Amino acid sequence: MTDILNFILEIIATVVIYLVASAIIDSAEKFIQRAVGPCALIKIVKAALPVIIQLIASFMTTNQIDIAPMAVYITYAPIICAVSLGLALAFGLVVCEAASQILTQAYRRAQAKTPNV
Repeated sequence: MTDILNFILEIIATVVIYLVASAIIDSAEKFIQRAVGPCALIKIVKAALPVIIQLIASFMTTNQIDIAPMAVYITYAPIICAVSLGLALAFGLVVCEAASQILTQAYRRAQAKTPNV
């Protein structure tokens, strides 16, 4: 009987984990929207943020229920590393492109202001 009650409590804990994760997603999206304002990076963050938070929540729930905890740890690390690497590359490429545009515009302005020799 205690095993069944323990399992029911673990199921309730997993539901609470998902509810907290969804609340974090909503509040984080609103916070980022207010803090950064409208820009191209917001679309990337708003697309990636729910995926990352739900991924972490799903691993937390499987760990809570004790469904193959070693397999959870083995798959959790590479997935989080891959997501982190993907975000770093996406952020780096966006910033690189923006920096390139800024430098190109500055070069063109300097060329326009300089008299031809």
